[in-house]
Amino acid sequence: MSKYWLYLKYLFIPSVFFLVAGLVAQAITNQSAPLYLGLITAGATLLIVWLASFLFINKAFWLKRSTQTNANILLSSLAFLVILVLLNYLAFRYSYHIDLTKNQLHTLAPQSQEILKNLPQNAKAYVFLRAQPDPDDRELLNSYAHLSPNFQYEFVDPEIRPALARQFAVKSLGSVYLQYADKKLLVQNLQLDPKGQTLDRISEVKLTSTLERIVKNSQQTIYILQGHQEPSLLPGKDSISEAVAILKDKGYIVKALNLAQEAKFPKDINSILIIGPKKKLLKPEADLIKQYSDQGGNVLLLVDPWIDPGLDPFLDQWGVKLDPRLVVDASSRGSQIGVGPESPVIFQYGEHPITKPLKNGNSIFPLTRAIGTIKVKGVEANPLLITDNKTWASASRNSDKITFNPQTDLAGPFDIGVALKRKLKENKESKLVVVGNSTFATNGWFTTLLDGDFFINSVQWLNEGDQANLSIRARESQNRRIVLTSAQFSSLFWLSILLFPLLGLILAIASWWKRR
Repeated sequence: MSKYWLYLKYLFIPSVFFLVAGLVAQAITNQSAPLYLGLITAGATLLIVWLASFLFINKAFWLKRSTQTNANILLSSLAFLVILVLLNYLAFRYSYHIDLTKNQLHTLAPQSQEILKNLPQNAKAYVFLRAQPDPDDRELLNSYAHLSPNFQYEFVDPEIRPALARQFAVKSLGSVYLQYADKKLLVQNLQLDPKGQTLDRISEVKLTSTLERIVKNSQQTIYILQGHQEPSLLPGKDSISEAVAILKDKGYIVKALNLAQEAKFPKDINSILIIGPKKKLLKPEADLIKQYSDQGGNVLLLVDPWIDPGLDPFLDQWGVKLDPRLVVDASSRGSQIGVGPESPVIFQYGEHPITKPLKNGNSIFPLTRAIGTIKVKGVEANPLLITDNKTWASASRNSDKITFNPQTDLAGPFDIGVALKRKLKENKESKLVVVGNSTFATNGWFTTLLDGDFFINSVQWLNEGDQANLSIRARESQNRRIVLTSAQFSSLFWLSILLFPLLGLILAIASWWKRR
């Protein structure tokens, strides 16, 4: 062995040390500092010198059969490690996950994905917290960042970076802000426990709605008509507070409007919602609504059976006819989900942006009426909600005895929801959505099946048109636990603890006895 090898063979130790030190430091800091690159270069150089000296000084060593066998094993192992590293790198660089939950709890809504893919400039979310962020929040923000290179996020401790906290005017921990260009908007305030840990999660609905609003640089105002015994906007039984909360989460400004007191429409109005009036509107109020529509205003009208809203002149110009009778569903489809024949279950939808996201889903409209339409020049009408062919419109108000009377009743199917557009002068257009039921928008019913989605979609179509990001709603995990009765639990216990083990023992003894 050459005397040089006595010294060169120890180069392997510092080469490995330098290489590992440089690679680990670069991986931890995610920075390519000159020191880290120098360590990696020095380690690689020493390793090459060591290999070269080993190759040329110990030629006889490479001619041995054992050396060749071990070299093949070493090369195979190195090739395996290289492939493993490359696969991990590709998995990290192009990460992909499969969401097996029924409600797709860990997958962003298609509307969120569409906004992120078309994000024109850099947007960044800031979460101001002192405690460690919740893994679910980090996963949600990671999903946003993965879909768009223009979306970034950061968890910020306001005590460490007080200047940034002052820049966003942070008033409390748990604030989530979104910055886009020179604009900054509050997304939500997370609730914290006494230790500073978050009690709720970052909402995809609020984050996407804020992102959409800050990109469009607009915020629309919706007025809801009051003064005719309509459902209240405040929390309570039979109110519409759940619907109002979702509209606010989506970035709308929601206000009540009493035309009898105001006698005019506010200047900031984008649309008016008339939800379940129990009393007839006064003629001056009806005239104001007609005038608002004639000027390009958008109206949502939800009106229950047997109620005359006093809007005939307004509806006539749209070609809309309200049938006063109650729609009865004899298909027994409702009995499967605990509702009676007076609550039609809708599974047929018209071709329209409002109902496009609702395909293959069901919605319920308890105590509803049919909506008829006739052709009017300049008006485009599209059915939204179509009943089963086993429905009829009953003229009887006796809910205890619902039978079809061919003399007074009308056989279905019917449209119980219609969307209309009307062309006006100067290239303007007005929009109207009419539904023969208002109960579906009230608390309790709003979260049933797709009722809330249909309501939100209708409002968004009125305000934002066919390209609105429709039906982004919070998804909740379903309770899929198996609840056993005491008898079932007892049976399961004795089967698993006694019967099956005893049966296995008997079979084992029988097999042993047969072999013996």
